Order: sequence, then structure tokens, then C-alpha cells
Amino acid sequence: MTENNAQSEAGLASDLNNELDSGIAIDNKREILAELAHAQWSGWMEYLFSKGVVNEDGTWTMPLWAVERWQRQMKTSYNELSFDEKESDRKEADKFLAVLCI
Repeated sequence: MTENNAQSEAGLASDLNNELDSGIAIDNKREILAELAHAQWSGWMEYLFSKGVVNEDGTWTMPLWAVERWQRQMKTSYNELSFDEKESDRKEADKFLAVLCI
């Protein structure tokens, strides 16, 4: 994820936290959390695509190191991740906690 995207997500979490504090309806809270989820997904996709190569025909190729790393991570339970991998997930969870005021 780029630094700008991380800053954007942090700002979004802060803005959303303020909106949630204002006592809005649960449907609106759901939309606010969905907006944050989308920002996190969008940031991941930006990062992912930055690691591969766009081919002449418009397709995209993921490098072998990324295939191996991300396949290993997706097949690994959270409890078995490395400390750094857990920290990365915790940072993402913190964004939701900030929105939920926990």
C-alpha cells in the first residue's frame, strides 16, 4: 500500500469515527464501515498491481515471489503467521476499531 493510501485510510477512519460518534442510524454505520472496507481493499489492490507487470495484451502477471508468499499466507491461520504478518493485520484491524470507537 502506498503512503498516500495509508494516510487516506487513516483520515477516512478518523472522519468515519466522528460520524459514528454523532449517533447516526445503524444502516449508516454499516455504510461507513463498508466504505472503510472498500478503502482497505482498494489499497491492497493498488499494492498488488504495483508488484506485477501489465502485459501488452492488457493482462497482468504476478511475479513468482508474490504467488509463493501470498499463497503461503492465505493458507496459514492467523495464529501461525509471523509477528510482522500479524502486525500488518493488526494495523488493518485498528482502522475498524477506530471507527467503532473501541
